[in-house]
Amino acid sequence: MLFIVPVLYFFVPQALASCPPLQSETVRVVCWLGERAVDCMKDPVPPGTLARFFCMPGHQLSLPNMPPARFQSRCGSDSAWSMQPFSCQPVTCPPLQLRTVVADCTLAGQPVPCKEQPVSPGTVATFKCKPGHKIKFGYSRDPNFQSQCGTDGLWSEGPFRCEPESSASAATPAPVTCPPLESKTVLAECRFQGRPFDCTARSVPAGTTARFRCKPLHQFLFGYLPASSFESQCGADGQWTVQPFRCEPICGQPTGKGISFIRDGNVTASAADFPWHVVIYDLTKDLQQICGGTLISPKYLVSAAHCFHDGKKMSPEAIYRAGFGKIKRNVSEQEPNEQYRELEKIYIKDYGGSKELYSNDISLVELRDEVDITSTTMPVCVDWGLELPNLRHGELGAVVGFGDTAERAHDSLRFALLPFIKSAECKRHVTDSLAVYNKLPDKFCIGFVNRTTVAKGDSGGGIAFPNEERAWYLRGVVSLGSSQETTYSFFTNLTTFVPWMSGLIQLGESDAPSRGTLQEPRKAINVSAVVRGFFPSDVLAASGLFYNILLLELKQPVHLMPVCLDWTGGALLKKERLGTALSDYETDNSTVWTRLPILNTTSCKQLSSAQPGSHHVCTVQEGPKQLRAHNSLYVFAGSTWFLRGVGSDSVSTPDGTVTAYTDMSDPGVRQWLSKTSDMIGKPTCGNVNLCEPLSAGLSLRGHMPWTVAVVVGSGSGSRTESGMLIQPNAVLTDSAAVVNLSGWNGDGIVPTVSTDSITVLWTAADGSVKRSQVVRVLVRESAEVGKDGRPLLDVALLELRPDQAVLATPICLDLNGNVLQPLATGQLGLVEAWSSWGPTNHSLVSVPFMGPAECSTQLRQSSNRSRESNEFCTSATPGVLDPTAVLGGGFLVSSGSQWYLQGLYTGFARLRHRTVGLASDFRDDALKGWMREELRKIKPVNLKSPDDSGPKNCVGGRPTATECGLFNSKDELQDENDFLYKASRNRMEWNVQVHVYRNNPVWEVRGGVLIRTSMVVTSALNMFSRKSNESSGPGEAIRTSNVLVKYITADGRGPFSVEVRRIHLKERCPGCGPRAEAPPELHYDVALLELSSPVTLMPVCVPKPGWVTAPLNSLTEGLVEVWDDAYSSQRTLVPTLFRTLGACRIAPPVDFLNAEFCTEPTSGATRKTPSVGAAFSVLATGGAGGWFLRGIQGTPWNSTKGGTVPVFYNVDEPGLREWLNEKMQLRTTDGSIGRMFRH
Repeated sequence: MLFIVPVLYFFVPQALASCPPLQSETVRVVCWLGERAVDCMKDPVPPGTLARFFCMPGHQLSLPNMPPARFQSRCGSDSAWSMQPFSCQPVTCPPLQLRTVVADCTLAGQPVPCKEQPVSPGTVATFKCKPGHKIKFGYSRDPNFQSQCGTDGLWSEGPFRCEPESSASAATPAPVTCPPLESKTVLAECRFQGRPFDCTARSVPAGTTARFRCKPLHQFLFGYLPASSFESQCGADGQWTVQPFRCEPICGQPTGKGISFIRDGNVTASAADFPWHVVIYDLTKDLQQICGGTLISPKYLVSAAHCFHDGKKMSPEAIYRAGFGKIKRNVSEQEPNEQYRELEKIYIKDYGGSKELYSNDISLVELRDEVDITSTTMPVCVDWGLELPNLRHGELGAVVGFGDTAERAHDSLRFALLPFIKSAECKRHVTDSLAVYNKLPDKFCIGFVNRTTVAKGDSGGGIAFPNEERAWYLRGVVSLGSSQETTYSFFTNLTTFVPWMSGLIQLGESDAPSRGTLQEPRKAINVSAVVRGFFPSDVLAASGLFYNILLLELKQPVHLMPVCLDWTGGALLKKERLGTALSDYETDNSTVWTRLPILNTTSCKQLSSAQPGSHHVCTVQEGPKQLRAHNSLYVFAGSTWFLRGVGSDSVSTPDGTVTAYTDMSDPGVRQWLSKTSDMIGKPTCGNVNLCEPLSAGLSLRGHMPWTVAVVVGSGSGSRTESGMLIQPNAVLTDSAAVVNLSGWNGDGIVPTVSTDSITVLWTAADGSVKRSQVVRVLVRESAEVGKDGRPLLDVALLELRPDQAVLATPICLDLNGNVLQPLATGQLGLVEAWSSWGPTNHSLVSVPFMGPAECSTQLRQSSNRSRESNEFCTSATPGVLDPTAVLGGGFLVSSGSQWYLQGLYTGFARLRHRTVGLASDFRDDALKGWMREELRKIKPVNLKSPDDSGPKNCVGGRPTATECGLFNSKDELQDENDFLYKASRNRMEWNVQVHVYRNNPVWEVRGGVLIRTSMVVTSALNMFSRKSNESSGPGEAIRTSNVLVKYITADGRGPFSVEVRRIHLKERCPGCGPRAEAPPELHYDVALLELSSPVTLMPVCVPKPGWVTAPLNSLTEGLVEVWDDAYSSQRTLVPTLFRTLGACRIAPPVDFLNAEFCTEPTSGATRKTPSVGAAFSVLATGGAGGWFLRGIQGTPWNSTKGGTVPVFYNVDEPGLREWLNEKMQLRTTDGSIGRMFRH
């Protein structure tokens, strides 16, 4: 037997020269040598050291020579740095030079001039109109509008614009009318002389005001988000000031239940689960269901060609009917949401039937009439721009159909998740008769081996795959297969036929246009006033480069397809050597598209005397000088048109006309556009976006700024509920808690409620919890009375002290009835859940609306009461919502750009399998009228609006790959840092439970630690089985079905379970103790579990190989989690001290070469023993970093002191640290590649 051992060579390095330290007051220097960080600002460093320079916070690069933002230098063998640090200067904001607006500026309470010179961060500007002017329409009406100079050199708000008072005088309306406002996708709600007016079916008198919004289940076209209640007026000239914008149906986002991993065909409970599925019926066969299809727009669906073609000829459209919203196969079974449409035209592309191996087996079907978009009839998404990546082997898609088996024909719609199979793998499992189809370019393979598959009757149905944003895209059409020979099936590849389909679909109002189509310019019919312009003066001040561009904010949207910008950094665009520009002939003003070569900066400088900079690209146009190029240069890349440059200057040369364009891929331009876009069109309420789309089963960590806590009473008898901030000094909540404070028994008039013991808790922008006192309580008595004749109370309006008003974004109220719509059964709303108040202790969950009939039934069965006309119900699984905390909270719906309060929770009913929430409906006219009247009585306060950062501001995000080890104490019985010294009722999010089944009646419960959102580390003890052919020795990991990971959410809900997808085992390191003599169960030390889906918890940090971490010693203190009952949510966090095995007196004495250590609780801490697999977490040096994993408990050992001692595997051991980091690089279930966590 041969042994290979490492040979260590020792040598004495020669004395090397060193480079001097890099010292600067305005520049931060970060240095490293190899993988090791070094301090090069104080001490000399050896040759080979790399240094990177950054401006200090509050500073920016100086003019005129701006080096790259991440400048790098190297220490050479000559003891000199290759580059010295650049210089930085303090950040300033540009002066405010305004024609019609006066800006008064202060810094730290002292006046400063800001009209002619730049100002320092922290300067506050207050705007007001100049005498004789007023605020122009479309801007904030707050006369004390303010803006603040930020540390990034940007004003937080752009000033409004003013106009002369005389310009607003209203002209006498002419006796004319405007045409009716008709749209298939937009709702127009009109008022004339203060009263509602139907403006969609008849002519409209001048002076009528119309507000537009998308119809339910529609969204703004192309992602453009105008104001949710965009306004137009019928003018004296008989024209509307603004035409309705266009909306399109929401695609690929079903409102039904979430799609879980089900490998066997499962019955679909609701048509809302797969609202794009279409059922095709044949009239000549007594309306028998023959095929499926997929809806891609209100007018078009996709199916298979063989559904309508027998290989020789195509059947006429008149013999078919298409059914929508169906989950029953039989057409005679009427369903509440079903729709039927006749077929107008069937398009087939070169289909040859069986003789041509069913190639081009796809059909595009045009309906005679559009379908109505409802929760059960919605289109799937289509990748019109061909932007989605190729399908990966094993990627799961959803297939829907009825499917006939040998035993029976199913009557109910079924679905399954089936994997995409790469061609080489498919070839191994199909018979020779089917292998020929595997070679066709328009087919791909789908399915499991000997598992669920598609069958007769499923032809024409689609397979949809989710993209990164969880929208479902149609990627294939069921074509053929043989359930007798294999369970693999072949689907027609939709991507191959997208250009053909887009050419057939006309650009109607209900159909999305295809990208990349250049058209000749037409007469301008979309005209919009400019609200304000943004000039990149901040970029000019920061870099000294002149960006000759201007960003204009429009007063109303224009109905044009926007061009794309490459936000990724220009790598895609820079590959294109030819650009396209629109040019005019000066002689006759005719317009042509011209293709122009794009020159690099060097070639451009050789041809032009303008000396363009590195932020320019140039083109040269040969030919007559009468040809004048427009200001935009486009390139066609990735089947999409991008804006490559904006014209800056043109110079005529002997070689032609050289035009310099500002490069839209320049980092400075992209950074400025990203910041400036946040200042456009800010609403004043509900302006927070979710980081993930609202979908069934959504549960994300996050807190909305308008959710507050209402504390009623004091001491142990106090009660805490939710509340909704509707303006800085007004909060809505449930009336029960505040009324109970008055001792009212339900008889007579509701007494006045004392406000002395009512306070409101809210979260400030810095995450701290603030407290505001209530000065007045208004309780609403419903117009309806209970069965006992007593008045019903629903909501309470709390007025806050003016000097304690809440500086946070409020929720939107629709008091005019222009936004909120009737809810459909199963429609999702957003609810914020929490167990105890704190900024990190909240979750955002999706909750479905419950139909009125079911709501009444559930209320009668659970609480013997009925649903009132101004109430509605929602349904949630047990544990999702804590009724006590959610009472007084809101059921929120989104208008597309803002969140609105649809209902306020006033009651709950706990059932065995779900929790029913009862909410007051804010569509109720009486409730809206009461709110309008009472809000008028509350005196407004003058506060600067919170700084909403627009569309980039989102909450509910999962921990990023660079976030780890963040922990804040939530034990309210201790001070902030007491948990470091004594046991506390705290829980670190990364500490989870691992349940292992070992053929015992009860599952074994052990600890585990989350190192990524989809990876858990635990002890390998009993995580593997011996090989059957060996009497001893290690075996393979146990089955993943025998392992479950359970966790509690950040807001204390749960426990929830997640399955394990794969188990990795690490062998004990060579030489780490007596491995040869150890029993087989100690052959492995650590197990890493890959989860089937990521969890929304904060992982612990893991040191990277090569990092210099503080060595563990007798003074090292860490935290270990213990529990009394493995099935209880109560946890105890115990501070413990590091000890060597010798100090713990392990019996018998062993030497593990520092690969293991033991711990001892600190003085006064509990002596409970942690479970196997528990984590030893240590705070980074200095207390300002994150918590790092330093040990994983393995097998307890006996001690000569008596009892057992918890022994931990040392993560500092190089082999274990490298193994963990190697596994963290694996591709996970969410498709991401692991990155090393840095804090």
